[in-house]
Amino acid sequence: MDKDYAVRIHQRNLLITKIIWGFWLLFSIVAFGADAATVGILLPGGLVCGLIPFLLSHRPQYAVLTMYVTITLLFSLCTAVTAFHPSLSMFIFFWLVLVMSSLYMQVWPIVYAGTLTFGATCVFFLYQADLTSGQMILYDVIPFGLLSICLTIFLVVNSRVSEQLCETAEHNRQEAIEAKSQMEKLLNRLQKSAERKMEHMALHDALTGLPNSRKYRIFLKESLARSASSGRKTAVLLLDIDRFKFINDSLGHRFGDELIREIAGRLRECMGTNQIVARQGGDEFMMLLENVACTEIEDMANCLLQAVSKPFMLEGHELIVTPSVGISLYPDDGYTVDTLIKNADTAMYRAKEQGRNTYCFYTGDMKETSARTMLLENHLRRAMENKELVLYYQPQICLRTGKLIGAEALLRWQHPHLGWVFPSEFIPIAEETGMIVSLGAWVLEEACMAARHWQKEGYSSFRISVNLSARQFRDQRLIDTVLGILKRSELEPEFLDLEITEGMAIHHLHDVACTLEALKKAGIHISIDDFGTGYSSLSYLKSLPIHSIKIDKSFMRTNEEGQEADWAIVSAVITMAHGLGLTVIAEGVETEEQSDILKAMDCDVIQGYLIARPLAMEEFEKWLRGQQSQSLV
Repeated sequence: MDKDYAVRIHQRNLLITKIIWGFWLLFSIVAFGADAATVGILLPGGLVCGLIPFLLSHRPQYAVLTMYVTITLLFSLCTAVTAFHPSLSMFIFFWLVLVMSSLYMQVWPIVYAGTLTFGATCVFFLYQADLTSGQMILYDVIPFGLLSICLTIFLVVNSRVSEQLCETAEHNRQEAIEAKSQMEKLLNRLQKSAERKMEHMALHDALTGLPNSRKYRIFLKESLARSASSGRKTAVLLLDIDRFKFINDSLGHRFGDELIREIAGRLRECMGTNQIVARQGGDEFMMLLENVACTEIEDMANCLLQAVSKPFMLEGHELIVTPSVGISLYPDDGYTVDTLIKNADTAMYRAKEQGRNTYCFYTGDMKETSARTMLLENHLRRAMENKELVLYYQPQICLRTGKLIGAEALLRWQHPHLGWVFPSEFIPIAEETGMIVSLGAWVLEEACMAARHWQKEGYSSFRISVNLSARQFRDQRLIDTVLGILKRSELEPEFLDLEITEGMAIHHLHDVACTLEALKKAGIHISIDDFGTGYSSLSYLKSLPIHSIKIDKSFMRTNEEGQEADWAIVSAVITMAHGLGLTVIAEGVETEEQSDILKAMDCDVIQGYLIARPLAMEEFEKWLRGQQSQSLV
């Protein structure tokens, strides 16, 4: 049964039941004085029969049950009336047939009219038992007919109004459903759009719009599966911009971001639409070449180098940058995504070691080098705690007097399993990881403590030289660190010589000059180390507050082709330095002949194997005692 239909039947049945029940109560009350026993049956029975429909009044699903209760109540009422007035039996019979048939066929006007007129007739009979047929027609049939007509008109009008209200309600319901559907569709579109946007953001670089490292790995994994089936090579290329940090530091991150966007555009043009270009982060890009030969990979690597090396015009600045590219191949260099990316990264750093602005294919020996580098990095962090790092000292002698005027502190690492590790191998690792700052501070303090110790032992005072790295020099706490170490070691500043390289001085001339000026005012001696291997510019020498320069040992040696040392350059450097009022120290002096030549050129100080090899602290003390004994003799 339709729910709405059941509700309507239920409501009408309840109305009829309430009317009948009302007459039942009225009849029972009117007849109270006539027959108390009958009233005692009628009243409780009517209450019970009438209570059931009221209990079911909020349950439309019980519409049929309500109809049966109503019929039962009708029969009970008719029986009660017949008990009071037997003469009404025929009338009640016809009335009951009329109402029951109308109730069954749901002719509601007749049901309502019959119920009301029947009740009225019963009331008349209570007061006037001898009604004639004419009075019966007057009091029952005519009112029944008129009431039926009126109720029919009312119900028709009510039905029309109800239908219109139902149609309006249905229309509004349909509109609400449609609005809800439209809203759900809109929300679904917005949700899908947001999901697509979030997915794009999760898989693409925000700055360049290129796929990011995560998306690149998905592409690479799919490419490896296809290459495994076809048997052709897949190449992974990692491109890093050389000295990009210097650009960010000098011109600002906004300028650096714009440069990255321009580089990304050139890489896209170079790779074309069929190959993958992604940004790993920072200044690193990742490329993917699928189903290619080695010659095609080399051509693409050269194309990338040329594209990035062309000048950029950014905000009125012409900028030239160079890239370094590392390449690994599937299946030659690995079978997994992580292995190929790691090997390409190793090859890229090898390209940087080879001078930058080049590309390098991964080879097996790089794996051993990379593994050793990682091993050294891990062990270097504990080297100071385990007292594996020691300082060696190499003396510096004045050529004119032959006296000791200084000693250079040189760091050495004796690994318990690897043996002696060369500084050229572990110092770059310390520079890259940032450990050089704490390591350099340790070296400086150990050297100052040793120099002060020798002074207290009564040896002639001499200057101790310590090298500063570029990373140390950029440390804003450098001056405070140096002065603090001097205070703790009780070493006078005039006995400390700090050495910096040409490259450090020329790249950060203004900052270096300010820092050196502060150190010089504190009484510390400043030297330029490895002079002649870099820019060797008079202009920066004049602008820096330095005391001496050290000629690199490469000028003292015979080269691999058998060409003798270039004494003309050495002579020019000595003359130039003296013209600027600087002391000249020659490194790498190994023979008497070299010493004599330098003395003839008026070089001030020499350092090298001719005087002594770098010595551990105990051995250097023995050497000092020997020198002191010779001076006494």
